Amino acid sequence: MTTPEITRRAALRLTGGLFALGAMSGTAAARDHHYGNGNGIGAFLNAKAQAKDSPIWTSGVANMKRKDVVEVDVGVMTSLNFPDDFLPPGVEGPDEGPFKFGPEAVLVSAGTTVRWVWTENPFAFFDPNNPWAHDVRSLEMDNGNPLFQSPFQGTGTYEYTFDEPGTYLYYCSPHGYPYEDNSGFDLNLVGMRGAVIVTRR
Repeated sequence: MTTPEITRRAALRLTGGLFALGAMSGTAAARDHHYGNGNGIGAFLNAKAQAKDSPIWTSGVANMKRKDVVEVDVGVMTSLNFPDDFLPPGVEGPDEGPFKFGPEAVLVSAGTTVRWVWTENPFAFFDPNNPWAHDVRSLEMDNGNPLFQSPFQGTGTYEYTFDEPGTYLYYCSPHGYPYEDNSGFDLNLVGMRGAVIVTRR
């Protein structure tokens, strides 16, 4: 497979140029989101994405209660459907890419550690030889910072222990951004989002 030539704009939109917009800082992040603080799981996970057919989340909630550690895969392969005007003329969009959490929603007991494990799946459309990078970032904020936030990486793991019951929504910031930019442009690219529902033991 030959790597297609794509425009700088398309590449930035696809790979992580969203960081240049100041993800989770500045005007866009300061706006109130419409998902509540964990009350709108379906609205959050199934929000319209630019390159993913709806519904995005159909697998339900994985019951993993009474486990000390629960693993969630980062970068699971999923189908894609890019709009015709997203890529340059003559370039056909990829049918799939590593842009999903698996499972997308988990039910755990209070005190459980969720361990996100990077699958190291490449995005063959760009680079079939290297794992594609993602992060894990909570929608909920704590003193102006995400409650939990992993590094942006293509390999490895990240852990967070959920001690308090509640619903915690999270996303990959370049691929499931839940805010609009200053012009009102929706930056949710492929709906790469997840949820952790925490109950008492």
